[in-house]
Amino acid sequence: MKTGKVSDTILSRAVLKPVNAVRGRNITRIDIGQDAGEVKLISGVIEACEAENSEADINLLTSTASGYMPLIKAVNNIYAAGGVPVVASDCIIMSDKAREIRLREEVAGLTRQAAVTGVSLSGGHTTVSDKVDGSIVTVTATGIRNKQRIKPEAGQRIIMAGVAGISGIRQLIEQNKDKVSERYSEDFINKASGKEEEIFIGSIVNILRQQGIDCYMHDVSEGGIFGALWDMCEYGHMGLDVDIRSIPVRQEIIEICEFLNINPYELESMGCLLMTADNDCDIINILNSHDIKASVIGHLTKGNQRILRNRDEERFLDIPKQDELYRGSKQ
Repeated sequence: MKTGKVSDTILSRAVLKPVNAVRGRNITRIDIGQDAGEVKLISGVIEACEAENSEADINLLTSTASGYMPLIKAVNNIYAAGGVPVVASDCIIMSDKAREIRLREEVAGLTRQAAVTGVSLSGGHTTVSDKVDGSIVTVTATGIRNKQRIKPEAGQRIIMAGVAGISGIRQLIEQNKDKVSERYSEDFINKASGKEEEIFIGSIVNILRQQGIDCYMHDVSEGGIFGALWDMCEYGHMGLDVDIRSIPVRQEIIEICEFLNINPYELESMGCLLMTADNDCDIINILNSHDIKASVIGHLTKGNQRILRNRDEERFLDIPKQDELYRGSKQ
């Protein structure tokens, strides 16, 4: 298998099928594009969770992530699944060759992410192993949701909030620091990298919730925009029609990607949020009024055709490949 996100085909037959076969009656079926696992709790737990209706069930959501900014990635999944993140826990595996300063750096990174998201770490596990090189950090976030998740519907507009490629370009710049810094100025690189807060979708979701907006959401991470669009269609069992030119991406990111021979639309894009809705103008106006870039990039269709347009060119969306980030790290 290739490094990175496991392909949908392997994920379905090797992981989801056997796991779903033995799931308990309070565990909902796990599907591609779902963002977070879901546990249905009995009504006796609801009052502690401040649900409005004591007769309704409340769902416990969990999401586990590793790699770049794992706490933010896990919390983003909870928000995208319609939940409210409550707490997170971590597991850190360090190489036996690592020094304590490396562990301190990993923990500092987690506490910084906790500050960005407002989600505290409740605890975790830290160990040293001779089976790993470097370090492996995994975070599990837990949240609650007191209503059923909305599903995408054919005919709805696809709205994208945020800018494509920010989290991926930050890592590519770090991996190719000398090469990139020789070609571009520090100011140019900083504009491409953006701010750490830009890879967190919680502020976007909370703004919409405060305005009473409730719609299907899917966060964009590994696999980039194209991978997230595919996941969304798989989850809703439908097709799409998307104009690539409408996808927000900074010119600085495009130029660095071209320099490194990277496709920005297949590059990790934490901080981007895909939504489907009929009231697209309301969503865009609300987000734009808060200086958050948002635009319609296409619409959902009946059937399985997943079309990408670029001026007069037209092609089908491919099954997600290995994230461009891994190819860029080998340059």
